[in-house]
Amino acid sequence: MLTWQDFVERWGASTGREQQDAQSHFNELCQLINHKTPTQLDPAHEFFTFAEHVEKATGGRGRADVFYRGHFAWEYKGKHRDLDAAYGQLLAYKGGLENPPLLVVCDFLTYKIYPQWTNASGLPFTFTNADLLHPDAQNMIRWLLEAPEKFKDYRQSELEKRERLTLKLANQFAQLADLMKQVSDQDGLGWETMQIARFLTKLMFALFAEDVELLPKLGIAKKGVLIPIFRYIVDATTDIPEEFVPLLTPLFEAMDGRKTAYIGKYVPYFNGGLFRDTLPDQADGLEILDLGRVLGAIDLLGEISEQDWRFVNPSIFGTLFEGALDPSKRAQLGAHYTSEDDIRLVIDPVLMQPLYREWEQTSADAQPLLQTYKNPASSPRDKTHAEAALRALHDHMMHRLESTKVLDPACGSGNFLYVALRALKDLEAKVRNLFEPLGLPYRDVVTPRQLYGIEKDIFAARLAHVVVWIGYLQWRYEQDGLLYPVLPRSLPHPRNLPNPIIQDKLSANEPDRIINDDAIMRYDADGKPYEPEWADVDVIVGNPPFLGDKKMRRELSDAYVDDLRRLYANRVSGGADLVTYWYEKARAKIEGKTTKSAGLLATQSIRMGAHRAILDRVKQTGDIFMAWSDRGWRIDGAAVRISIVGFDDGTRKEYVLDGAPVDHINADLQNTIDATKAKTLKLNKDLAF
Repeated sequence: MLTWQDFVERWGASTGREQQDAQSHFNELCQLINHKTPTQLDPAHEFFTFAEHVEKATGGRGRADVFYRGHFAWEYKGKHRDLDAAYGQLLAYKGGLENPPLLVVCDFLTYKIYPQWTNASGLPFTFTNADLLHPDAQNMIRWLLEAPEKFKDYRQSELEKRERLTLKLANQFAQLADLMKQVSDQDGLGWETMQIARFLTKLMFALFAEDVELLPKLGIAKKGVLIPIFRYIVDATTDIPEEFVPLLTPLFEAMDGRKTAYIGKYVPYFNGGLFRDTLPDQADGLEILDLGRVLGAIDLLGEISEQDWRFVNPSIFGTLFEGALDPSKRAQLGAHYTSEDDIRLVIDPVLMQPLYREWEQTSADAQPLLQTYKNPASSPRDKTHAEAALRALHDHMMHRLESTKVLDPACGSGNFLYVALRALKDLEAKVRNLFEPLGLPYRDVVTPRQLYGIEKDIFAARLAHVVVWIGYLQWRYEQDGLLYPVLPRSLPHPRNLPNPIIQDKLSANEPDRIINDDAIMRYDADGKPYEPEWADVDVIVGNPPFLGDKKMRRELSDAYVDDLRRLYANRVSGGADLVTYWYEKARAKIEGKTTKSAGLLATQSIRMGAHRAILDRVKQTGDIFMAWSDRGWRIDGAAVRISIVGFDDGTRKEYVLDGAPVDHINADLQNTIDATKAKTLKLNKDLAF
């Protein structure tokens, strides 16, 4: 009787030739889990078969090595052959194979299973021949043949692990930051908090880039395993700590495009301000803080680098990372962060609902055209007309997505911007999948260049920039299973990343998208306060700061508050909470037709008393189409009650209050008779009861 041990030893020692061995290998996998082989289950070769012929999406014909309808398509390659190329073949085949939910590539030593569900990550499940001695890998073979949906459940459990991993990494960075703050030189001078923050931000991005395979592996270790760069640096500096700066410097130089390689391996060009000097004469863009001087820091870096950075959750990592570097925010390193689900309460109705309405119509218009286009019996003329109409629908929807701009004028470390980016990219994937039969060339549509942010804290602003790009690269990696950077002497790939990878500007004269500045008031060269202009965008979202009048004066100074009150006189009532200034600016942008809608958080008091005046102004020049009147939230680690308000120029005529449809929403965020508009009756004047 065949055992898993027999199988692993036999195929580990075999030559693993694609054509000769593929069917024997697959049949033995079926035998191991007591599942019928293709010949036994489907002797007519209709739904479970070897060498299934198929029409390619790109034209011509091909052949999938194994096909099981409703389960998978499987492509074999000889040992140590290019599995990326095998996956590319299956992508071209899948439309002709009725879009199986899983695509599998295998070279007898490595297995990669790529999910194809529209709303699921495309990141592959990967295991080796040796891993088949363990139940997890055996279960994946069983799921392929018996229960493909199990992969969805497994991925959900991975999402929960992501949050735990993100919290663990933030805590480890907090430990590293604490160690670094204890260092001082011979004169008793240590590193400033901003120095530590800048360095750890670059380190964080490099660790992520390594795990999504944008950085090369080095040398040959035992058993032919390539060494990750940070493992190499940690191993080399554990005994010789003075080598830390000399080893890390050329890596950062290569990532910044000053060199093409690191220890004989090409490194893609990242740029994007990651290594930009703080000031023109500062020369600190490539500054590396010597962890070799910090007792225990190299070992801790080794632990951090061993974590799987592919699965970090950008929607919460920025907030947690801020807390790691700021002891006053350290309490946030528990469960005290804003979850992605909470942020979606703003993003989905304000940003995505109009786009999905348009997408639903586009999809409905496309379905009969796709039937005509794919029907072999259609006439050449009908097929040509259908193709032209489909291309027009595709191009219009993609243009809507790539032209949509989002501003968070109090962006913090970028969590609202990241969630907006991911929501737009998810819809982009839906559009691409629907129109896949056309065989259109791949085009990266939604990018971080559509996201604008304003943040007063310099470190949070820099972190927001990095978080958004990590989110973008992570989405690409999860969807495609691998990333394709532009490298010297490499052939272009249809899914190449931008070059530089962090391409936040298409030309040098473009403004920065995420800026470090005051969103509601600035001072000119003469010290005169003025109201700053916000970028023209489609949607404004965010969580502006809440501060009552007394707290404003204590934290911002009397002079600042007096200037602010004068600047917005007759627009924002005196004594109003700080958050109302963001509401007024968003309202004015909508009234001026340079923004379509806004969704902002506020203190619950915005619907009461004098604070409500700002919502009265919103209703005078537009309307409130969505609101949560009283909802629990987390602000700086504290549990609070807040309101969420979505408003526009009155275009939208469907209203949702506290999650339920209503026919209108008043300025007090209620749906009852609007008592705020009640007037005194003349007949009751001077009467008392």
